[in-house]
Amino acid sequence: MPRTGKVLLSAQAAPIDCQVVNLSAGGACVKLSVMQQLPKRIEFLHGATRKLAQVVWQRGYLIGLCYEASVSKSLLGSKLGSGGVKQSILARRRP
Repeated sequence: MPRTGKVLLSAQAAPIDCQVVNLSAGGACVKLSVMQQLPKRIEFLHGATRKLAQVVWQRGYLIGLCYEASVSKSLLGSKLGSGGVKQSILARRRP
């Protein structure tokens, strides 16, 4: 199991590298490589798993995540953006 991951904020923003401190079925605690204020919803990439998550707390470089759904199943890339490019779930608007 990899001890590193990435926090994805949007399709336009560069991914933020992070170190996995603690991982469970319902969420994760990660340490960011750069201190940054995060939105309430992010995508967390760990190995081949991509999860939509809520940021439930942040203390400096450490953040606590609570998973909402598995993005790899159907949420990510289920719609194509302009030019046939797959969109991130965070890039799409809710109806």
